[in-house]
Amino acid sequence: MLRAMLFVSIVLLPLPAVAQERAPEPKEHAISLHLLGLVSGGIALSYERFPVRARSWSFAFSVGTRLPAGGDYASFALGLGAEARWWAFNDAEGADDDRLDGGFFVSGRIEGGWTHVWDTVQDRAVGDTLSITHTLSAGWRFDVARAIEVTPSRGRAQTTDFDPGGTLAAWTRGSPTVSLTVGWMP
Repeated sequence: MLRAMLFVSIVLLPLPAVAQERAPEPKEHAISLHLLGLVSGGIALSYERFPVRARSWSFAFSVGTRLPAGGDYASFALGLGAEARWWAFNDAEGADDDRLDGGFFVSGRIEGGWTHVWDTVQDRAVGDTLSITHTLSAGWRFDVARAIEVTPSRGRAQTTDFDPGGTLAAWTRGSPTVSLTVGWMP
């Protein structure tokens, strides 16, 4: 009887642990810092989430601020954005369910911004600008140790600036975009 118990405890009990190595849980969230925003005197953070049933899509929401003016002028800018990403390699039935763990994506983004400018010499407000930006981009997410994401992307944006006072006409322009985020995937 003692031999049977030893045999079961030493040989048979560890077998399920060896035979069933569990796959790591899929990552469904990311909290990211937009590194290129730091270069322009600002900071931007985003939160990304994969819906449970839409494994090939993710949605990101961001907030950012910067102090872009210089010299005799000072300014404050605040922006909010929302982005939908389609992940090319998570679309097939039976695809690996790593979700945020890397790969190619295409995205559409909309941002709204407000900028206030003032003259520091005369200590008076110069004016405000409201802007709306639409961006189409493509990129690749790199997964570092299943906890850190590095995501470069490139795209094309169209920005329209509005004068809330109605003094100036709206101004629309296109521009290329480059983005780099580094984040944590809890």
